[in-house]
Amino acid sequence: MGGASDVTILVWRRKLGGDEMLQVADGKSWRLPYVREIGLRHSVVEGRIGALAEAPAGFDPARTHRWVRVDVDDPDVATAFAQSGAAVVVWRRAQHGPEVLVLHRSAGGPDYDGDWAWTPPGGALDPGETHDECAARELLEETGLDLPITRVQQPPNRFAIFVCEADAEHEIVLSDEHDRYEWVSFEDACVRCQPTAVVDSLHAARPYFS
Repeated sequence: MGGASDVTILVWRRKLGGDEMLQVADGKSWRLPYVREIGLRHSVVEGRIGALAEAPAGFDPARTHRWVRVDVDDPDVATAFAQSGAAVVVWRRAQHGPEVLVLHRSAGGPDYDGDWAWTPPGGALDPGETHDECAARELLEETGLDLPITRVQQPPNRFAIFVCEADAEHEIVLSDEHDRYEWVSFEDACVRCQPTAVVDSLHAARPYFS
């Protein structure tokens, strides 16, 4: 993969009859566009498809193009969706300042304390799913919360970060993916959550605690 402008990007849009992805004309053939040709906010992914973006309503790349049905059975397409996702930083007001909800992943056992042991709710995009839909779904599946979410403004990354506010009376209902949760101070959350990418998501959400 070359520089950012040479990264192949999978641009897709929601359609009632099935989601579609964008192809652009290249001589006598069609191909996926490059990031430099589209200019959309995107998430970086690994593999032959290097980035993933959802086309906003009315999007026109201003060049010869066509929309074709997304093939979710295509390994490259499936991999691109699987390597992008969303996380939701849930916070609530407390007497000594904001508290952040962190979940402990059950796969490593109750004593596991390494990378990805403690994180906010989140997960990978399902094929054809928007980041907003992914965030709302993961929040509901992993915590039982159905709350308004706000997307955090951040540089392009493989995960879109959202934030939402909970109240003291909201009950947390965990899925089998996690074995416990805690409400901790923002500072404690930054210490507990690993790796650095998780801490970065917390800092991106912090300005929205108000």
